[in-house]
Amino acid sequence: MLVQPRSEIDMYNLSQKSTVLELRLHDFQISLEHPGQEVARSLEANPLLPGVILTELGQYIGMISRRRFLEQMSRPYGLELFLFRPLRSLHRFASSEVLMVPMDMLIVEAAHQSLQRSPDLLYEPIVVQLIGAADAALYEAKQQGRDRAVLSK
Repeated sequence: MLVQPRSEIDMYNLSQKSTVLELRLHDFQISLEHPGQEVARSLEANPLLPGVILTELGQYIGMISRRRFLEQMSRPYGLELFLFRPLRSLHRFASSEVLMVPMDMLIVEAAHQSLQRSPDLLYEPIVVQLIGAADAALYEAKQQGRDRAVLSK
């Protein structure tokens, strides 16, 4: 699932008290069992997609950024090793430390944490953690420009 980025107009409403939930977020998740070719297609079709969230049985396992993915594919034998094999092998080989922040963290604090990372990780995307069904519904409502969400049982 790919969540469309918020419009440029929404970005002007940010303040020092804004949370990371108010930023443009992308949500592209794929199982470790899928081949690297599926990620390659998605990255080609969506040039602004910063990376892919890797899951196993619906649970978060890790993240591979666009930069790291393309870097691995461009190495000698990278295409042969990773393009048609499950992402599990690429994740084992190219995994790195991922900065994960809660969705209610202030943008200022997330930026501070992001800048505290080592130089080779500075430009890696951060993962925003959505917690529970209520939070996911609120996230979707915010993406649609609404201030609240209604959950039904």
